[in-house]
Amino acid sequence: RAEPHTTCLPYALVPSAEFDAPLLYQVRDERLPIKFSSDNIFSQKSSLRREKLETELAHLLNVTEVPDDWIKSIPVQSLDWSTLLNKSTISAPDVLMIDTEGLDAKLIKSFPWNEFHPHVLVFEHMWISDSEHAEILELLEKQDYQIISLEIDTVAIQRELFHRNIGAGRQRDMPTLD
Repeated sequence: RAEPHTTCLPYALVPSAEFDAPLLYQVRDERLPIKFSSDNIFSQKSSLRREKLETELAHLLNVTEVPDDWIKSIPVQSLDWSTLLNKSTISAPDVLMIDTEGLDAKLIKSFPWNEFHPHVLVFEHMWISDSEHAEILELLEKQDYQIISLEIDTVAIQRELFHRNIGAGRQRDMPTLD
């Protein structure tokens, strides 16, 4: 019996080919006013949103302003959906997880829904407006997804798959998420 094949693709997605290549912002440990051990909380800390990283640093280090040299920017190789899906060896994604610190809505809107329907889509809604989140939920419902909203994430499961595996009568066996 063949084992299922899992492929994770290491690219930054952008909504369209015309979109500027994103920057990854990363903490420069050597510039911080406090020296930490090599396994410190800041090692490899990064984000596609500089302001998110600055807010976190300011809170954790109890400072009001984060100097520019505490954070470095790194250009990230980026692809749009069309290029990524044509370049990959997979025929269609089964599970699609999007966590781009604010680009999630644009990526979902630009996804080629006429060609692909992942079984499950997970995205972070914490960095998008309520109106944009509502717009995305409407789009996903039209694509026949069952929506589950969690604290900062939204999970969309193909409705047929949801009802076959989770829905009607089986919900009482599901753990609660408090």
